[in-house]
Amino acid sequence: MGLTQIAYAAVGWTALVAAALAQPVEKIAKATRVAVLHVGPAGAGGMDDLDDHVLNITAPVEEVAQAVEELKTVGAEVVVLRINSGGGLGADVLFLDLMEKSLVPRFRVVAWVRNAFCEAALLGLAAPELCMTTDASMSAIVSSPWATPRDSVMVNWLKQGERAAAMGRRPPAIVKAMQVISPLSVTERMGERRFFGDDSGEVVLNPKGEVLRLDAAKGLWCGVSLCTVDTRAELVAALKLEKVEWVGEEIDRRLQERCEKARKAMARASELVRGIVLHARDLNSGVLDPDARTVARTALAKQWEELSALRRVWPRVSDWWCSLMGLSWEDVAAAATEAAPKLPPKREPHRSTRVAVLNIGVDEVTRERLKRPEMVAASVPLSAYARAAAELKEAGADVVVLKINEEYGCGTGAFVDLIEGSFLPNFRTVGWVDRAIDESGVAALAFPEVCMTPHGYWGRATCHVWNRKTCDALAARAAAAGKRPRELARAFVYATPLSVSVVNGKREYRCDAGGDLVITACDGVGLNAQLAEEAGVSIGTAETREELARLLGVVGVEWIGADVDARVQVRCEAAGHDLQRVRDLLTQVRLAAQAVAAPAQLSQAQLALARAKRDVAWAKIQQIREAWPELSGQWPPLLAQGAGWGANWDATWELVAQEAGVEKNGAGLK
Repeated sequence: MGLTQIAYAAVGWTALVAAALAQPVEKIAKATRVAVLHVGPAGAGGMDDLDDHVLNITAPVEEVAQAVEELKTVGAEVVVLRINSGGGLGADVLFLDLMEKSLVPRFRVVAWVRNAFCEAALLGLAAPELCMTTDASMSAIVSSPWATPRDSVMVNWLKQGERAAAMGRRPPAIVKAMQVISPLSVTERMGERRFFGDDSGEVVLNPKGEVLRLDAAKGLWCGVSLCTVDTRAELVAALKLEKVEWVGEEIDRRLQERCEKARKAMARASELVRGIVLHARDLNSGVLDPDARTVARTALAKQWEELSALRRVWPRVSDWWCSLMGLSWEDVAAAATEAAPKLPPKREPHRSTRVAVLNIGVDEVTRERLKRPEMVAASVPLSAYARAAAELKEAGADVVVLKINEEYGCGTGAFVDLIEGSFLPNFRTVGWVDRAIDESGVAALAFPEVCMTPHGYWGRATCHVWNRKTCDALAARAAAAGKRPRELARAFVYATPLSVSVVNGKREYRCDAGGDLVITACDGVGLNAQLAEEAGVSIGTAETREELARLLGVVGVEWIGADVDARVQVRCEAAGHDLQRVRDLLTQVRLAAQAVAAPAQLSQAQLALARAKRDVAWAKIQQIREAWPELSGQWPPLLAQGAGWGANWDATWELVAQEAGVEKNGAGLK
């Protein structure tokens, strides 16, 4: 080859290389590593699973934090929190801390919500990105359906709501509407949405008198949710990920195993705490023979040893169940060591059995005199019953029968506190049901023994959808105190069918109609005397005290406490009369306010007289409220109904003042 040919060849290879370099290089897409952590039961997750899942109890934050740390070892870039939880332990800041300090700085974080209530909703809202399933529900970031923004506990919840909104860059007004009973509306202009804490916006997201509940459509429309997805493939498309490598399945599996252990520990702790308190009560009653005392003391020691071991592994679990029973860990420890300062002192058994009957609610004569049956809902001052329990304890009562003739109630939680704190530790406590409806029906689950009158009715609870979780938790607590089937409590709250079968000599309850005995096929549980006895939740039927004594197997009865019950009934009647007075005074306030609102139709003297009547009537209402601090908070719903504003069971005194023409602070008048 000559030099000329070599030169041409070199030029040809150079051109070829240059042309090759000029061609675009096809990029190989790197797979994004995505991990899913389940915060709550995986899979379909029935209501039982949801309610048994408690953030920081059955999902300890330390376990979730450990799983997050492990995700770094598999190179996770995106972490999806699959939230399906009914709530948590207080306004829990620990999960918000985890989101802020461990998750967001290291990963792209997405909350994928199916059910998120209370603290679980806060966790979802704090995530930078949030998706919802088609059947998703998010709501009720509240400590109690009766809490007001001025309650100290609610103040903390509102602060955590503001923090979650800031972390997730979501409108604070939306989060607050999920925390307090207030309307929420929105106006959209040029792609921007402006939210209002009233109904003045173009679109009302949440009507007056309710707490905001976001479903998939509403969450998407108001910008809280990025998309609606039901499968991982839909999630990947919504997050605009080209290629995905799923990692961390083993980490999530280990997390779920640890959470399941915590759930079982929670269930066992509830049994142990209850058993310790009951054994301590029996040991301090002074009526056990030596052999029975030995058995009880041995059982108590074993339960205390097991509970102490559980507490060393799961410290929050034991404290949680102590608090649900109205006790501290120190109270249970004292009971376990037989110190038990709250338990009755030992006394010598007397020959006769002293039995007292207290009426919960008013009797038939008083009910007729009050004329308005619905007033009974707010005329049961529980403090009077606490004093009555102290008086009966001093009188040496052995058995206390609480005869329930009450519609609605005065706070299931407070009622259960009363039973557990004042009666169960001191007496053999029996519920005698004539009428127990709604809250009173739920609270009656707390009695270890229940009998009914021949025409008795034990009715179901009526709950708003947004606070059913709270009602269900209270029903579960009452059922645990009375050792009642959990399914019965659930049927009371969720209006499900209820049936029972006998398997190997034991009753098994179901929240459907598939059992051998269908207690109710639809629309919730309503038990008459026969059904209650057949279902095994009533020990029998008694119309008179003599029949009651025979049913309880008590001989040599000495009936005591008639004077104590009479004093309680006087208090109940006084509360009922004062509620009627408030109704009458409120009518005067409204009429006077209407007159003041149209001054052109009145002379100066008539206007001054109307203002004076209005001021005096409202001042009297405030005096009555101060006289009944434990009851007056429950009066606004009844006042709203009586005034024709509708059955607004979430009404507050602020609403009463507004509707009556009184300023919200209650000090001045319009």
